[in-house]
Amino acid sequence: MNQYLVKALLSRQGKSATLRFVPLEIFELWKNHMQNNHDYQVRLVQVSLWVETGESDNAAPKILGNAKEPVVKVSINKKVGGVDVPVERYFAEADVERVLPKFLAHYGLTDADSMDAARVRLERGVFLLSEDVFEDDL
Repeated sequence: MNQYLVKALLSRQGKSATLRFVPLEIFELWKNHMQNNHDYQVRLVQVSLWVETGESDNAAPKILGNAKEPVVKVSINKKVGGVDVPVERYFAEADVERVLPKFLAHYGLTDADSMDAARVRLERGVFLLSEDVFEDDL
């Protein structure tokens, strides 16, 4: 399923910024949480559509040419009071190998059995780049 995402830069004073892709419908909540609970600065870069491509990016609209950025959706099911709660996060494809173990560990998924139980899924896609780049927050 396609998803509107916010491409944002997350930084702390004196540290280099990192890139985040956040679903548009929760962006303000996430931004508030990161700023007020973790003392991060959040800068909106762009809002656009993430398109699932499967194993190749051939499904992305051909008309856009190179105007797309590879982004992977990671989905897990987190147990909360005996109920499976879906969790989805989006990562730049180039960062997946580095950040995936940290993300999974955050949810206590550190071995193959726990990952199988959580039904960890990775889906390839592209963030469609547009000419509209923001300098300020939403």
